[in-house]
Amino acid sequence: MIANREVAYAQLEKFLPFAGSEYASKRNYDLGDDSSVSRLSPFIRRRLLHEREIIELVLEQHTFKNSEKFIQEILWRSYWKGWLEMHPSVWEQYKSSLLSLRESYSENTILQNALQAKTGIVCFDAWVEQLKITGFLHNHARMWFASIWIFTLKLPWQLGADFFYRYLLDADAASNTLSWRWVAGLHTKGKHYVATKENISKFTNNRFASNYSLEENATALSENETFLPEKLFFPARKNYTGVALLINPEHCVVEEFEERIEPNCILTIKDLPASNFNYHRSEIAILCDKTAVLDAATRAAEHYSCKHYDISLKEITSLATSEIVTPFAAIGHTQECLFELGSIISEKKINLSFITDNWDEKLYPFAKKGFFDFRKNTIENEKVLRKLLEVY
Repeated sequence: MIANREVAYAQLEKFLPFAGSEYASKRNYDLGDDSSVSRLSPFIRRRLLHEREIIELVLEQHTFKNSEKFIQEILWRSYWKGWLEMHPSVWEQYKSSLLSLRESYSENTILQNALQAKTGIVCFDAWVEQLKITGFLHNHARMWFASIWIFTLKLPWQLGADFFYRYLLDADAASNTLSWRWVAGLHTKGKHYVATKENISKFTNNRFASNYSLEENATALSENETFLPEKLFFPARKNYTGVALLINPEHCVVEEFEERIEPNCILTIKDLPASNFNYHRSEIAILCDKTAVLDAATRAAEHYSCKHYDISLKEITSLATSEIVTPFAAIGHTQECLFELGSIISEKKINLSFITDNWDEKLYPFAKKGFFDFRKNTIENEKVLRKLLEVY
């Protein structure tokens, strides 16, 4: 999939007429086509489309009441990311357990059958194939999939989250990891999601009618750890002049920062240092990141009237700059790569600084607890939402 601003905006314009009551009534139906979904998530994931601009455009065409369900889906992303930023030990625990589970389950027959679409559960196997080929699954199908993985196949949720992260074009650390924990009953203690044949049949229009059985009386998973919120950290706000602006795949509309930065060049690094954790991402997901970053760099160079340099890490000193600035990346793969980059270039007397998005600074602090509390501060009514949109 080619991910760029032009394609993203065309998809947004195509979807906007359906973002109101039609989306609210059809959103839970996975009919095997695009009739009930926006297909915007890979672009939002890379901020080729900004959450704020999407919501503003939706409210131009629909009432708040009719579009609330869609806007709420947009805000779930900010909730997950803010929550994980304040609970970083959840991410570290996930990675630690995943390493040992990958090894201990490397020859597990149930796991291999699941990964190869050979479970005999016709819907599940179809979703495996769809995910590998397209990088997409309907949101409701993701819940069914995760429930079957955890409660029917009895596989570790961490390995399921790992599988999703490899192939989903819109996967990010927070949304993916915490959604799996929610299905398992770990995010909201004791509240889990159990897929049933009746529910799957209803919301897929009986596309998967077959003789299979699911565990429909499962109990929620539990864990001994209690994850208390930590202080939310954002880099100090400041204005930047005469710096290199590095594009990263977490934020590909860097024109948003025009009042706070005047770069002398736009930078992309061909061999950005890898995280020390192997995320096993698919070729199509990696291609999505690359095309988004290069598109962002081209637009940024035009917007800021400066040159774009696509260089290797060895060539970085040729920029003759003492500071590189890049959009802040929340917990996850990109953040780890950028931290590694910062460590490497500091030895070359170059500082890596982060510039944060106003939207994130405003919304993340509301994500300390559950989504209900987050919702009260963001979308409880139109007045609250309109105030939120004034952060720019």
